Amino acid sequence: MPDYRTIDFHNHVKPKALDEMEKQLSTTSWGGQGTRNSTATSLTPSLYSTIQDPVKDSLRNIEESGTDFVVVSLPSAGAFPPNVAVRLTKLVNDEFRKLIQAYPDRYVGLGSLPMDDIKASVVELDRMMKDLELSGVMIRANIHGVPLDDEKFRPLYEKFNDMELTVFIHPGYPPWGQAGLEQYNLGALLGYEFDTVLCATRMIFAGILDDYPKIKFVWAHLGAGLPFLVHRITAPVVEHPERNDIKAKKKPIEYVRKMYFDTATSDVESTKYALQCTYDMVGEENVLFGTDYPWHSSESIKELRGSIIKSDSLPESAKRKILGDNTRRILNLN
Repeated sequence: MPDYRTIDFHNHVKPKALDEMEKQLSTTSWGGQGTRNSTATSLTPSLYSTIQDPVKDSLRNIEESGTDFVVVSLPSAGAFPPNVAVRLTKLVNDEFRKLIQAYPDRYVGLGSLPMDDIKASVVELDRMMKDLELSGVMIRANIHGVPLDDEKFRPLYEKFNDMELTVFIHPGYPPWGQAGLEQYNLGALLGYEFDTVLCATRMIFAGILDDYPKIKFVWAHLGAGLPFLVHRITAPVVEHPERNDIKAKKKPIEYVRKMYFDTATSDVESTKYALQCTYDMVGEENVLFGTDYPWHSSESIKELRGSIIKSDSLPESAKRKILGDNTRRILNLN
């Protein structure tokens, strides 16, 4: 059996120190769109509260799931309220640095930025990349309802582009609120996916990918259906080139083929169809193994990894690239 060294690009560890900071701030409710985003600590606070020792649990998951190495990030950092965001994102980034130093053979990290404060974000970006030696950045698909194609974020994109940075776009709650998502946990099941597709489409139409071509954008959950829906967003560009609100210079599919997508999904049986669709569109260089730990067990992660290894439709080169080589390349890991 070949040795498929596996890197998990989409993996979350909540620093224990964040709990203590929250207690000091006496924060019980920090707002946001919808009840699923009502605290800063987690998309699902009850899940994190069951993990007594985040690092120990994470290390056990790495061992049991068959992965070798993980790229940690904290999506809830994107929901920190503006008045404490600078302080808390620094704390998260510092804690990730400590984790990497303690277990250099298990972790690399994606830092967080206080995106409401662009000047502070530029300063923190330099600090986390130079002093903390983090490997990229994770930002939410909307910043308290402000879309990522907003002009205010362009100074950051200039920096990202100059650094040729890997930028992981993680969904948050959709900015339009809860309409139609109130029942069945649809906010988490579909709301976050809508947020991803909306963000990617807006960034294509706004010309962000034309203006900053060196940024390596990674989209969660196989693009949340974007590879399947790209035909739908092509019509405005191709059929109405006279529109001056759309800045995209090429067909949307050409931008999608330059994006990266992680495999973090829920049901392994149905994942193979979504993975095949994404793979057929973007090729073996642009798909990354990701799990969304701790929202999925080590058993399901092991099953997902095994399904890729055993796939009859993926060539050997694709399996190795998806499971680890692509992440190693875009993060410049040895």
